Parts: sequence; structure tokens; C-alpha cells
Amino acid sequence: MEVATGTTVAQLFEQRIPDANASDYLIRVNRQPCPPDQTLQDGDRISITPTKIEGAKS
Repeated sequence: MEVATGTTVAQLFEQRIPDANASDYLIRVNRQPCPPDQTLQDGDRISITPTKIEGAKS
């Protein structure tokens, strides 16, 4: 996907999942945990995985 130059991980999360809380997700860039203020670079791969799944028993 294309993102604007200077987009941070937090901004992308807010654009893609606006009604969710980022603390409920494991967000990685290039397979590494990252801070929310990390700026995305050309070629970065981002994954957003829920850590809390509704209906799952713990």
C-alpha cells in the first residue's frame, strides 16, 4: 500500500483501524516491535495483530 511520506506507525494505525485501541494490537515493522512515532520508510513491511480476540477464552 502507498502511504504519504512522513507517515508514522500511529498515523497508519489510526487511518486503517480508527475505532480500535492500539494497545490491543501488536504492531511490528519489518518483523520488529516498534514505537508508535516511528516514521515508515519506503519498502517497510508492517503487521498489525490483535492481542485480544473477542470470544476467546483465556
